[in-house]
Amino acid sequence: MVTDVTHSWALVKSILEENYAIRRTLDFYACKMLSTRQEKYESVASWGSRIDEMQTELREAARRIYRPEEILGAVGLICHLERLASYKG
Repeated sequence: MVTDVTHSWALVKSILEENYAIRRTLDFYACKMLSTRQEKYESVASWGSRIDEMQTELREAARRIYRPEEILGAVGLICHLERLASYKG
């Protein structure tokens, strides 16, 4: 059915994401990022990489929700939250 109404991978991807992707709230990603701690045997680089991944997830969720003119402020807030998360380790 999808191939009958789409002519590109971008259209197929958007249909699949709309119907099957798990979309969590901004609160979920922010709480996850702020509550993360460095694991006992985890290197600083690995822990930093995990925080970067969570920051990326939070940015992507913000881009789905906010209007283009609001994105700059949202990304600034996310960067601030990322710095807070890295201080708590």
